[in-house]
Amino acid sequence: MKLSIIIPVYNVEKYLRKCLDSAVRPDGDYELIVVNDGSTDASPAIAEEYAQKHPELIRVISTPNGGLGHARSTGLSAARGEYVLFLDSDDSLADGAVGEMLETARADFDICFFDFISVDEAGRQLKYTRGCEKEGEFTLAAYPELLFRPPNACTKLFRRSLFADNGVAFPDRLWFEDLATIPMLYIHARKIISVPRPWYIYLQRPGSITNAKNAD
Repeated sequence: MKLSIIIPVYNVEKYLRKCLDSAVRPDGDYELIVVNDGSTDASPAIAEEYAQKHPELIRVISTPNGGLGHARSTGLSAARGEYVLFLDSDDSLADGAVGEMLETARADFDICFFDFISVDEAGRQLKYTRGCEKEGEFTLAAYPELLFRPPNACTKLFRRSLFADNGVAFPDRLWFEDLATIPMLYIHARKIISVPRPWYIYLQRPGSITNAKNAD
């Protein structure tokens, strides 16, 4: 399998359908792993509904609430794809993004940066952000300025083995867990590429998963 999309879920009944709809396509060598992190709203029921509609594509894993890092690590443990994408459950993917990701994943790389668009709850674009200012193929040694880029987990494709082979994992219940994890992957990546495509739609809202609502 080429790609695993890992979706941590915690009380996002308002947004989850849009998130899942954006990641479902009729065919492709990929899977969706929805990790229900102890939700108390209708999110688990929505996730199961989609899994029943697409049993060949979607798996739902339920755990006690452990925070975003724990949910991502749970998804990683269950993933079968050569590459992984982390998709926050209140965000979504752009039209055609999954197909383009699968096409890009045919190349040999360890990390792939891509662009993202920030939107408000009405869907209005707030900002376009490049995933990386460096173009082409590079490494951390060749481009150390990479360490000054925001280490967002959701705007990159990662070779799954980068985590297990190098003992890298998301910490449980830690604010800004990306900062403690993603730069470690840069160190071990032999080949990093950048794709100037806006594949990720980042919803800016109070109380979002990015604002560490699970980190209590």
